[in-house]
Amino acid sequence: MGNYALRFLMLNSHRAIKSPLVLGLNESSAKTLRIVKDDLATLINGRAVNIEDILNQLRRIRELTSESETRKYLGVCGKDASTIDGEICRAIYKPLSCIKSGGFPGENC
Repeated sequence: MGNYALRFLMLNSHRAIKSPLVLGLNESSAKTLRIVKDDLATLINGRAVNIEDILNQLRRIRELTSESETRKYLGVCGKDASTIDGEICRAIYKPLSCIKSGGFPGENC
């Protein structure tokens, strides 16, 4: 991955944490992402919460709830955690695959 791709990922993952709609999440998913981020902010000291922290926490929720619609952790059901995990990963993958193929995200991809 080129230097540009790395900068693009870092810039947009930071934006995604501040405004989850950057990832293309719907309002409900964005609200869940904020809940997880805010909870992590109380647990992590000395640095900002990053997208990897959020994905790890969503995966913990998936595991704790067995990806169930009825079991919840932090008010987030396992099915929603699984869905949002996938949405975030696809949102990250799409521009990176575009860059890798020589394109520029948002213009020709």
